Amino acid sequence: MHHFRCTWARVFSLALLFAVAGVSPALAQNCPQPDGLDPGPPPVNCCAPAQLNLPQFPAVSQGMKYICFDSCNATLQPNLCVDIGAPQPVQQGGAIICGIYLIRYQIKTCNPANPIVLWTGTMRAHYSRTWGAAAGAAPDTQVWRFLLNGDLVPSQALLAHANNTCVVAPCRAAFNNRIHVWGYIDYALDCNNGRFQAAWGLNHGCDYSEHSPGSARPGAFHPTRSYTWLGPTAGFVINSSTLQPSVGALTQDSVRLNRWAAAPAICVVREPAQGSIDPTLPFCPCSGPIAGPAQYLQSFFRGQGVCNTNWQPLPNAPIPFMQKRIGSWTNPAVFPGTQELLFDEGFLQWVDGCMPGLVSTQYVKGVETIGGFPAFKITTPPTPLGRQFEDLGTANRGPNNPAPIFGANYVSWYILNLNAQ
Repeated sequence: MHHFRCTWARVFSLALLFAVAGVSPALAQNCPQPDGLDPGPPPVNCCAPAQLNLPQFPAVSQGMKYICFDSCNATLQPNLCVDIGAPQPVQQGGAIICGIYLIRYQIKTCNPANPIVLWTGTMRAHYSRTWGAAAGAAPDTQVWRFLLNGDLVPSQALLAHANNTCVVAPCRAAFNNRIHVWGYIDYALDCNNGRFQAAWGLNHGCDYSEHSPGSARPGAFHPTRSYTWLGPTAGFVINSSTLQPSVGALTQDSVRLNRWAAAPAICVVREPAQGSIDPTLPFCPCSGPIAGPAQYLQSFFRGQGVCNTNWQPLPNAPIPFMQKRIGSWTNPAVFPGTQELLFDEGFLQWVDGCMPGLVSTQYVKGVETIGGFPAFKITTPPTPLGRQFEDLGTANRGPNNPAPIFGANYVSWYILNLNAQ
């Protein structure tokens, strides 16, 4: 075991790298700009089609961190590097599908002379929302958030260490050398100089959620271990037990339908909504013989939109809605600022306001960031936003099948954007 640890240390030794992405002075001159999905004045036509307005996002290369949690404790946390390709719009019949992109990830060691590729994968990116942020004294930054999911494929160099299930999730052997991950990416444009930066995270849960009975990839593979990939590295501190989760009234919220039947024009306007999220039970669903810290919090999560879309806890859900604590970025001067990171997922009962009477079971996955630069809705004048950001997408089998799926790749029929103070 000592020999293995030394080898692992050599493989992942690096110097910190955080490369700023592309520069777009022309785009900065028109920053910030609304995305075109906000509704007009009341009464809101929540089901009306909308035209999405997004810039062209660049490729990003930066330092990142890989974390293996065992019984909810961080037991492996090397610093690595990542190349994130420029988002590529998904097309259907030669036309761009509204708000859907593909983003290529290549995760590697940071030796510039001889980097070792560790994981590669292409993420499906669902556009979530945009907001203005104040890195300085006034709003001077625009942020766009995407929700991600896809498969990471470990390289042969990494598989040389596959006997350690903290290095490589062992489920990959049963699923064509693929590890399903989900999460988010934020692109931030400095409106003063046109420079882009990015912050992101990907998650693969322990067997409790990722491989439970009813999942798309069931089995007993890593009951005590879960895995996280995130960037940038700079200033990130892991905290799996005391991080403050989202809690309280959600009053600046919206829900949006992706109308897949109208593809490629799937976008509709946002439906204003409000709700609440209240943690009820700290627990560690990934505990082994020795109980780990309460990294997760079961939470009572409900809300309703102005056009009668609503969601609430699913009675007797096999996987309740829960918040998973990861840690915090701690540098207030560098995007994303001083900000906490959590991943959220679980079953909900859903009522679709665009199709009255349609009640369904949905599984949601997404990200929770708390803090960061002061945030503003892009209005005139800017409207301050609560600093607890929840962005969730439903996990559905495909454009023609809204049935829930978890543990494998999915598309989202509904997108939730939530804020609390």
